Amino acid sequence: MTKTNSQTYIQLFKNMQIPFTLTCSNYMAHVSNEFVDQKFVQSMQSKRCFAAFAKLKADVRKKPIPKIDKDDLIYFQHDFKDYAKHDKVFNVDLKSAYATCLYNAGYISEETSNYLAKISKNDRLASVGMLASKKKVFDFGKDGEPFHYEEHVSELENFFYFAVQQTHEIMSKLKAACGHNYLFTWVDGIYFIPDEEILSRCLYILAEHKFNWSFDELTNFEVKPLGSYIKVTFDKDDKFKRFAIPTQQSQFRKLASDVLISLNNKKQKSK
Repeated sequence: MTKTNSQTYIQLFKNMQIPFTLTCSNYMAHVSNEFVDQKFVQSMQSKRCFAAFAKLKADVRKKPIPKIDKDDLIYFQHDFKDYAKHDKVFNVDLKSAYATCLYNAGYISEETSNYLAKISKNDRLASVGMLASKKKVFDFGKDGEPFHYEEHVSELENFFYFAVQQTHEIMSKLKAACGHNYLFTWVDGIYFIPDEEILSRCLYILAEHKFNWSFDELTNFEVKPLGSYIKVTFDKDDKFKRFAIPTQQSQFRKLASDVLISLNNKKQKSK
């Protein structure tokens, strides 16, 4: 997938006045009609990822679906409003956070939990994320305008959101333990100004809630707000690390949003 591939196909069919269907998810776009059936993905998933998802699905299907208010879910927190830099920062990461939440709540078996712990972090996150798979399907007419829309949501999505909710609750307890030393939280990792007493407090909380963890001392920790995202850089084990917190929608999610706006505008004009 390159940034413009899916858009190129869409524009082609609009110009040729050929009806087509567009299917979007967070990581995939699918353009199809009687002539073309083309999919675009950001990355390919491994066999282990799909095997993990099969185990997860088999376990949670036996359990009652939890009730979750998705509007209240939080994936990251920070107190940064301006540029910030610290020579040294402590970082505590939860290991297999989402899988541990599901296991501790009795939603998945020990066998599934152990399998998830053995695969790569990316495969583990992707497999748990598949529980909340969602697709938006748009039908376009010859005029290049959408005339029909429907959404397909996994019936198992609340198991994923339960894990997100529980992880946030644990991270909030760690944040409270950090006090004024708190810097930043990203999903299952917390960053704070070094303090051995705070570190001990955080590790006690994690042990109490049956979470495994990893600890690192980071150096040259720097945060730069850059408009569309927040850039975080640091040195870890003498290696330069960098990641970005997106403040804009993903390409495929934005693609779906643009079509929805067009569809709503069309409905308003027809009234």
